[in-house]
Order: sequence, then C-alpha cells, then structure tokens
Amino acid sequence: MPYSEQHRCAELIWAPPGGAFSTIDPHSIDDPAARLVALGYFNPPGYSSQGVVNLPQWRAMGIPSTGGHASASGLAEFYAALLRPGELLSAELLAQATRTQAAGPCPVLGEDVEFGLGFTPTTIRRPLGPNPRSFGHFGTGGALGFADPDAGVAFGYVMNHCIPRWQSTRNRALIDATFESVAHLPTDHTEH
Repeated sequence: MPYSEQHRCAELIWAPPGGAFSTIDPHSIDDPAARLVALGYFNPPGYSSQGVVNLPQWRAMGIPSTGGHASASGLAEFYAALLRPGELLSAELLAQATRTQAAGPCPVLGEDVEFGLGFTPTTIRRPLGPNPRSFGHFGTGGALGFADPDAGVAFGYVMNHCIPRWQSTRNRALIDATFESVAHLPTDHTEH
C-alpha cells in the first residue's frame, strides 16, 4: 500500500478470545516442532505480526501472502473478474490454479489442508458454498474472498476486528446467507 493511500486503511484490532497472544516467547518453548510453529506466528513480534501490521512501513512493504490490502468490494470484483474467462486468466489456467496442488497435514493450522496455486479449493472443513468448484482464500482474522463458478457468485469480506482463525463464525454466517439468498434468485440470472 503506497504511503499516499494509507489513510484509507483501517487499523487492525486484535482482540482474541481469552486475551492477547503477545506475551508468548516462542524461544521459551521446548518442543522443536511447537517452537517452529510459534516462531511462524510471532515473527515479526506479536501474534500474526499484530505488533507491526498497523505501521506505515509494514503496509508499504508488499509482503507476499500476508501484506494484501483490499476493500470487500475490491476483493469481490477481483473474484468476479476471475469468473469471466480470459479477463484475468484463461479458463485453462484458472482450472489448474484452483485445483488441489498440495494436500496434507499443516503443523501451523493443526489440521489437514488443501492448496491450489494461490487459491484454496472448497473443502469439507472450509466450504466456500455448496458447489465443488468454488475457490478462494481466507485471510487475516477471518477476511475472505472467493468465487463460485457454478452459482456465478463472487464474494469479498474484510474487517478490522481480527480473531485468530481463517474461518470464523462471522465469515461462515455470511457465506451461508449469501447462498441462501442466491437460492431465491431467478434461474436466468447471469450476474448479480
């Protein structure tokens, strides 16, 4: 995010259930695997970088995988553009990018995960609606963007009050409400 645009950013607020995470010292953890996971969450300092994410320098760095800034409408429009073949990606490239490319246990999340190339496909654990070709990505504190090619839905959700999980009760309720609403649309819709 260029310095000239940072006035548009909301301050991220970390208010996890049960109190702050920033008192944990990852170096004090004896188990090497647990220490490695903790270092991932606390480097730079503060759980998921909560100590630095609001700094202008952090916002300006453009760190892949963690430094994205978007509005909900901007995120939804990005995914809507992906639903229009050839606008951002060819249909063939999008099919490859949204197909599971890696799957298995993730020590950081403590569960089995699936990843495509920059996107996560819908899964039983993290469903992005009812259709199997849905794809997207969860972000910090419950932020989410996804597309469902079968339903013609593009979705964006961002917030500044973060909770420590990709899928939260908030984004889950919004996904469910979106598809409940779409179910009531006329079947001849092309884009709403």
